[in-house]
Amino acid sequence: MSKVIVFGASATETWEPIYQEAILLGKKLAMYGHEVWNGGYFGLMGAVSRGAFSEGGVVVGVTSKTFSFRSGENPWLSRKIEADDSIQRLKIMLTECDIAIALPGSVGTLNEILMLLTLWKVREIKMPLIAWKSSYMNLLNHLNQNQYLDSEALSKIFFVDDTKDIFERNLIMSV
Repeated sequence: MSKVIVFGASATETWEPIYQEAILLGKKLAMYGHEVWNGGYFGLMGAVSRGAFSEGGVVVGVTSKTFSFRSGENPWLSRKIEADDSIQRLKIMLTECDIAIALPGSVGTLNEILMLLTLWKVREIKMPLIAWKSSYMNLLNHLNQNQYLDSEALSKIFFVDDTKDIFERNLIMSV
C-alpha cells in the first residue's frame, strides 16, 4: 500500500472537532494498510498518529533537530526519522511518500502545501494532494486568480470536506 504524508496543525487541542477527525483519518488509513507519515509532533500530527497506531498501523514521524523547543515527539510513532533542519525534514516527507493530505493548519502546513505545488511545477514530484476544502480552497483559488498558481496545478488538487469524503471518493485507493 501507499505511504501517506499527513500535514496539519501542531497546536490543535484534543477537544477540538478536527482533532477527532484526524484520529479517524489515521484509523482509516491504517485499516486500509497505508503507512502513515507526519511531522511526528503533537496536534493533528499526534491525532493522526494516535488513530493509525490504535489500528496497528505503521506510523513514521519525521522530526527536526531545529524543533528543540517542542515538547518532544508524540508517543504513537512506530519509527522516527530525525532531520537536521526543516528543509531536510520537508524534503524527506515529500520524496518518501506517495500521497499528501493537508488537514487544517497554520503557516507550516501552508509551507508544506506550497512546496509540494512548487515541486509539481518543476516536475520533481507527481504526488497527489488531498486538501481540506474549508481551509484551502478559497486560498488556493485566490492564488490562481492572481496568477501565483496555475490552473493546471489547481485542477490536480482533490478538495474534501472530511475523512468520509476521501474514502467515499476512493481518492487514496485509486493512487
